[in-house]
Amino acid sequence: MNTDEPQAGMQITVIGGYLGAGKTTLVNRWLRQAQADGRRIAVLVNDFGEIGIDADLILAQRDDVLELAGGCVCCSFGSDLIGALTRLGQREPAPSQVLIETSGVALPGAVARSAKLAPGVSLGPVLLAADALTIIERAQDRYIGDTIIRQLGQADRILITRDDVASPERLAQVRDWLAGMAPQAQIDQAAGGFDPFRTVAGNARARPTARPLVTPPGRVRGRPRRFASMSPPRAEQLFESLSARFDRPVDINEVLRSLLDPALGLERAKGILSDQQGQLWVIQLAGGRLSLTAHEYGGRDPQLDRLVCIGLRARFNRPAILALFERHGGSVIGQSR
Repeated sequence: MNTDEPQAGMQITVIGGYLGAGKTTLVNRWLRQAQADGRRIAVLVNDFGEIGIDADLILAQRDDVLELAGGCVCCSFGSDLIGALTRLGQREPAPSQVLIETSGVALPGAVARSAKLAPGVSLGPVLLAADALTIIERAQDRYIGDTIIRQLGQADRILITRDDVASPERLAQVRDWLAGMAPQAQIDQAAGGFDPFRTVAGNARARPTARPLVTPPGRVRGRPRRFASMSPPRAEQLFESLSARFDRPVDINEVLRSLLDPALGLERAKGILSDQQGQLWVIQLAGGRLSLTAHEYGGRDPQLDRLVCIGLRARFNRPAILALFERHGGSVIGQSR
């Protein structure tokens, strides 16, 4: 056997969606499902800061690989997606299926096309998470609307997230809207127990160039709207981010109040921070909603406490965010998307 290539039949599923759409929640659910089913799968992400693998699924960390329960792994790949897939194929045993979680501002179809270039893989449907509470309004935003519409145009299946908290009227509205914006995609509700492992094999299909049936606000009817085939603005031209590491406990309530300040111009914030009692907390800000979850990251160094803030350049208040970090004892460690 040629060990320089992934074993034939490694199934690839790409999951996309805008910042805070619920991709990570889906991935963690599917990891637990894989563990219960005895499946060996892998998750590929741009950076560990982009995904919050639940602590009870993590067994160990080695270099850029997280060893997960059930024989699964989570790897970062940066810009070298094909290389990461090749390395996964060389593992003994190699995973039978790979979930690729894209950046919140990436086009999942482009990621899928790159993954398909890896030898010995089979590409399944492109999945897209769509937040029932925010997707319509975000698609109308002058800065991010085109990105969201292009993402929708590249989906084979759209999973409506936050469907467990949206009203029946809102869900009906979102379904009708999605059917018009992405007529090529099958639409499901995430809480309905969608199983990516039963739909990936042999279910990839040719995707027509999507033409939304509804003209997005600000667009003139009659102009070309082939969003799926257009090159999007580079993410770094639209978005900016700041990350900080915290080497001491923080006042969690004060951090939450700080993050909710609209003057910061945040699209997304996520992090793991310790309070004065030594409790670790997972913080998530998306779509104007803030969540705080107690979490015990067994075996991980509490010095890895960190917070990432992401926003549109046109709104991102860099001085105010730097002041927030300084006020709570954080040290800037670089930028990420």
